[in-house]
Amino acid sequence: MKKRTLLLSLFFGFLVQSHAQGLYTATKGKVSFYSHTVLEDIEAYTNILFSGFNTQTNKVVVEMRMASFNFKKNLMRKHFNENYIESDKFPYAKFTGSIPDSVKFDKDGIYETFATGVFEVHGVAMNRGIPLQIVKKGNKISVTSKFIVRLEDHGIKIPSIVAQNIAEEVEVTFITDLNAR
Repeated sequence: MKKRTLLLSLFFGFLVQSHAQGLYTATKGKVSFYSHTVLEDIEAYTNILFSGFNTQTNKVVVEMRMASFNFKKNLMRKHFNENYIESDKFPYAKFTGSIPDSVKFDKDGIYETFATGVFEVHGVAMNRGIPLQIVKKGNKISVTSKFIVRLEDHGIKIPSIVAQNIAEEVEVTFITDLNAR
């Protein structure tokens, strides 16, 4: 628990960088993923996450606990955590990055942009660009994103016996409402 608190403190420090204004955070939202094959569709979601965004520095962080994902079938959840994601070894997925400085959030509006940074899943960190739609209205910012994750890019191995049931690419959707701090 102390390690977790330290990690979140570092995230807040990363976001704040001596700018109290412009800091938006959320501890809830929805992250889901979808895998489609001819034999089976796999869907899972979690509402437990941490996200932070600083409109002064354009820094963004998102982190979620992998074991918090819910599936239609308990057996899918068990295989996901034990065999594929190995949540005991790699408990979190996270993204740390920034939005281009040319995007300013000084007034309400809808912003179509992207974040570039490091996306880490299953202990493998990769540089990524992730598309974002950001809606700023008063003291609230809503963020929506949809992107593809290739399992092999993150060292997630699918046994040949179930390869027809699990797609090589997974569609990830992220939605959260952040409030000013």
